[in-house]
Amino acid sequence: SRDRRSCPCVLSPHRSPRMPLASPRTAVVVAVLLRADPAGSAAPRVEEAPPAAMTVVEIAARIDRGLVHLELEEGYGTGFLYRDPRTIVPAAHVVLDLPIGGEVVVRTIEEDEEGAAVLEKAAPAILRFVHPEVALAVLEWTSPREDARVIEPSPSPRLLPRGTEVLVHGFPGAAAPTLARGIVSAHQYDFRDGATSYLLDAAM
Repeated sequence: SRDRRSCPCVLSPHRSPRMPLASPRTAVVVAVLLRADPAGSAAPRVEEAPPAAMTVVEIAARIDRGLVHLELEEGYGTGFLYRDPRTIVPAAHVVLDLPIGGEVVVRTIEEDEEGAAVLEKAAPAILRFVHPEVALAVLEWTSPREDARVIEPSPSPRLLPRGTEVLVHGFPGAAAPTLARGIVSAHQYDFRDGATSYLLDAAM
């Protein structure tokens, strides 16, 4: 799917990027590498740490604690913790066939003894709401992880400039988190509804 509203991400409180999805049950989280904007004025923030001093490995590790793998009978997808540890936001198509009140299996990203990123089963989440317009859903996580790091959008209403480096983080077709790197290639204006979306070159 290339629906601009089908992919939850961490770029702006009002806009979502247009990017290819490898699976109809896949969503991704996008983190901006703040070297492209040292002042951080148009970048998302993960907790309170100054991202300009963070490496790609450190950014990925922090996103891992705010990213979850969602497993349903019909498939799987990605969700992220939004504003508080109990709120998981996936794309609406991930829970398309699940009724309100239905449960979703949640798996968190952990590190094994060899340093590999693996999935571990956690407490389930309950579907509370599906937004009819922006193609996002809200899940309540019954028992969130203790070291959860919530993800918040940028407070700036401005678009990220072309050339801004981004990380695309999610589950595109494997049972482990995948990380890709790219840039904001373009801003695409939709004449049908007046919305502007991002075009990214990061493969996922």
